[in-house]
Amino acid sequence: MTEMMTFLTSSINAQKESANEIRNDIAMIRCEIQDIRDAMRSTEQRITNLATNQSSIQDEIQSLKNFAEKAGDKLVSLESNVENLKNLPSDTSIKRSYEEILSELNDQSMRKKNILIAGIPEPQSTDAKERIDIDKSKVVDAIKNLLKDCPEPKKMYALEDTNQERIVQ
Repeated sequence: MTEMMTFLTSSINAQKESANEIRNDIAMIRCEIQDIRDAMRSTEQRITNLATNQSSIQDEIQSLKNFAEKAGDKLVSLESNVENLKNLPSDTSIKRSYEEILSELNDQSMRKKNILIAGIPEPQSTDAKERIDIDKSKVVDAIKNLLKDCPEPKKMYALEDTNQERIVQ
């Protein structure tokens, strides 16, 4: 019986050791489960942060798309403006246009001083100088009758009217 007692005692001791090992293993498993839970919570938090970051990135991408679209519109507008500037007259043509305008204004100013006289008969002379002198004397006489202080004409031209009436300017 002692043998059996020894055997039972050793068996009990072995079972106690096995039970202690099992308890230790269970405690370790509980710790690992807790670590896994903590890791899952951390992962969930990271996933939430990533989702928030992704939303922010998508907003930023949309903002960049809008900016690029506006920049493209501005580029098209600038290209159009450059084309319009290319089609503008150069400085020399602007200067020439300015000179033409001044010349036209000067001509208009001179034409404002013109007097048209109709009804002066055509001189019958065949000599050109004599015809001019006759026209000039008739024009001067007509002007002197209207205006006493009017200077003599600087230039005279004979014009034909559409009614075939002779006009002296």
